[in-house]
Amino acid sequence: MIKEEFKEIFNQIETRGIDFFENSNLLEKTVKELVTDKLIENISIDKKQEEDFYNKFLKENGLDQEEKFRDFLIKNNFPQKIFFKRL
Repeated sequence: MIKEEFKEIFNQIETRGIDFFENSNLLEKTVKELVTDKLIENISIDKKQEEDFYNKFLKENGLDQEEKFRDFLIKNNFPQKIFFKRL
């Protein structure tokens, strides 16, 4: 049985066209994105925690320069706004 909180996600997928996503090999990624959004929508962190997470991510991934971070975002087709939302 589909959990109540995920019904909204499935409805969103239906309105966007499951066939389109599947034919474009985007269905799995889209579902993951929507589930992640739902799971984190009520989580909040303060600015200090956000900065600490950001700096830790940069260090762990060898992105010690702003240019390397921008290249990482471009390479992974990951908009900076979404990156910080998921942080």
